[in-house]
Amino acid sequence: MSVLSCRSTWTKGDIRKDLEKLILKDPEFRKDLDAYKKGAGPFQPFSAEAGEGLYSQQFYISVNEIFQRAKDAAMIEVLRNNPDLQRRIDDRNAKKAAGKSGNMERLQELKRHGY
Repeated sequence: MSVLSCRSTWTKGDIRKDLEKLILKDPEFRKDLDAYKKGAGPFQPFSAEAGEGLYSQQFYISVNEIFQRAKDAAMIEVLRNNPDLQRRIDDRNAKKAAGKSGNMERLQELKRHGY
């Protein structure tokens, strides 16, 4: 499936607006972030080894989701403006799929056609 099949209207203003809404107006976000910084509440004692790492915390996941949506939208725009790049990505994905499935005939066919 082509990445171009997704539609996007993401803008820089949306990123800022969504981050402000999350960081400034979501009381749960602020409470969890402050507790994490202090090592208080469910984070006390903080231990990354015990699975309490930064990347697995809900406040981090929420911020990361906003940035990931923006990155996905940017990639859609890049591919929309560069159809040759999209074709090369699609070709590479077809080769990977053929190789993973063990379909050597399909892989040879793709190579024969210059993909």
